[in-house]
Order: sequence, then C-alpha cells, then structure tokens
Amino acid sequence: MVTETPAPPRRLRLTVPPWLWPATKALLTVAVVAAVAWQFAEVLRRPGLWEHSLHLRPAWLAVAAALYLVGLGFPAFYWYRLLCVLGQRPRFLAALRAYYVGQLGRYVPGKVVGLGMRARLLSGPGVRPGVAVLTVAYESLTTITSGVLLGLVLLAWDAPAGSPLGWRGLALLAVVGVLVLPGVFNRLAERTSRPFRPADAPPLPRLRFRTLLFGLLVTGGGWLAQGGTLWALNEALTPGAWADPAAAWGRCTAYVALAYAAGFLVLAAPGGLGVRDYLIQHFLAADLARTLGAERAAAAAVVAALLLRLLWTMLDVAAAAACWWLPGQKASGGRQPPDEPPSGALRPPLARGVTT
Repeated sequence: MVTETPAPPRRLRLTVPPWLWPATKALLTVAVVAAVAWQFAEVLRRPGLWEHSLHLRPAWLAVAAALYLVGLGFPAFYWYRLLCVLGQRPRFLAALRAYYVGQLGRYVPGKVVGLGMRARLLSGPGVRPGVAVLTVAYESLTTITSGVLLGLVLLAWDAPAGSPLGWRGLALLAVVGVLVLPGVFNRLAERTSRPFRPADAPPLPRLRFRTLLFGLLVTGGGWLAQGGTLWALNEALTPGAWADPAAAWGRCTAYVALAYAAGFLVLAAPGGLGVRDYLIQHFLAADLARTLGAERAAAAAVVAALLLRLLWTMLDVAAAAACWWLPGQKASGGRQPPDEPPSGALRPPLARGVTT
C-alpha cells in the first residue's frame, strides 16, 4: 500500500504595488495641508477679526531673514567638524555649498532625498560616500534633539498658560533622543548599511558621546537664531505685544524647535508642511492672547505662521542658488581619505580640540 505524502501548504505572498507608498504619502500630505488650511481659514473668517489691521514693517522682516540664514550656519558648521573628526578632508566652502543646496531636498516627501542630496554633493575625493551619509544622518538627528531639549528647558523656565508642555514634549524627546545616542546610532548605522556595502569595505567610523555633546551645544545656538526669526516677524506684525522681549525670544525659540521636530517626524509632510505651521500658530496664539486678546492673537498667529513658511522657503531657494556657485569638493593631493584615522594622526585645523 502506497501512502501519498500531503503537499506542503502554499504560503500566501502579499504583493504590494510599487505605486502604493508614493500615492499614500501624497494623499497624507494633501490631507494634512487641507486640514490646516481649513482651520486657518476658519480663524481668518471670524467676524470683527480685522478691526485691528496688521502692518508689516520691512526692517524687522530683514532682521528675521538674516537670523534664519545665520541659524542654518550652526548645524552646517557642526556637520563640517563632524566630517573632519571622522578622518575626512572636506573643503569648508564645499561643505557649506552641500549643506545649503541640500536644504531644498527637505521639500520632497520622505525626508530621505534631502539627506541623500547633501551627501551626494560632498562625496568624492576627500570624503567617503558612506561617511558622508552617516554624518548627514547624525547631524540631522543631533539638531532635532538639541531643539527639543532646548525647547523643553525654555518652556519649563517661562511657559505661558495653555502651552502644550508635558508628556507630548517628553514623548518627542524620547523618539529622537534615543536614536541620537552614539551606542544606538552606531549599531543602526552598521546594520542598515551592511546590505549596501561591499564585503571588503572598511567599517564605518564610530561616534562617541563627546561628539554628541559638542553637537548639542553648537546646534542649540542655531535654534536660538531661528527662534529670533519668529520673534522678529511678530515685532514686524504686532510691535510691543511682549513686555519682556528676552523671555519672548526664548519662547519663540521653543515654539520653532518643537514644531520643526514634530514636522520632521511626519515623513509624509515635505518640509513639515502643515504640521509645523499648525503648531507654531497654536503656540503663538496661546502666548499672544494674554496681551492681544484671543481673537486678535489667533489672527496674528495665523499670519505669522504663513509668513514664516513663505520667508523660510524663499530664503532656502535663494541660499541654495547663491551657494551653488561656490567651489565643490576637490581632491587634496589626489589621495582618498584613510578608511580609519590613524592613531595620533593630525586632524584638519578646524577639527582640532574635538574628538569622537
């Protein structure tokens, strides 16, 4: 008697169409922007809202623009130093060019395009592609973490009634703060890059805790400058709304940093579109309501959030266009950087005093 062996059950494979994820991101982006636009329109249509007109003062607008561009320079400088201490030899102007031009990639959904664009602009003789990608990712996470930390500290020191401080901010810090820890980041970088690197490729450099501390301090200065952008815009729209300008500057820094971090985590929102604007309007309206009243504060906050978005976008494009003509990365002596910086080797002049 012959016993037939039952055939093994077939495994069902779920095939995802390649267009599904891009289409989902596009729909999420449209939904977020539409929801925020509807809420802003509801605020601006309230009866009697425009009894007190808003006048834009060009001098303060110029101050806001200058502070934004200066604020971007802090993380750009940290990225350059990070490359140097990891044994690379980037030209400073080439790193500056890659950073400011790479900012345009933030406006593409997914956040990956901006990181890849910046690394691609600087990779070449003097900078290994793998290390360029590694440092771009680490600088971005460090900048976001320093913004959340600084925002929580500033709001804890001087938070107006109604500020959304508490578990939301701590949850945001937990998400980005864990990823930026050198021990966690080193393991993630090694595992995620393994399928894309040749078998004989040298290991990626490892980051240490003092690199993180240096980055938190430097990029924190950039957040203070960018918070000044929001403060200057409000001075342009509603002068004298804050009795204590220094405290108001600190709160504006917290609002910008926390809104930026939240927008960064929403991958479907290019440049944090919608998410960042809503949070800035929400924070600012609660702050200005103490002196302007709820109705006028809501209108001023909407206009300030929209102006901030327009100003930052125009400046990103202008800075990228100007920096595009800076010299790119060139060979130095015709040699590639070493795979690992030798023990006791001299670092580039600007990198001395900072180690990983």
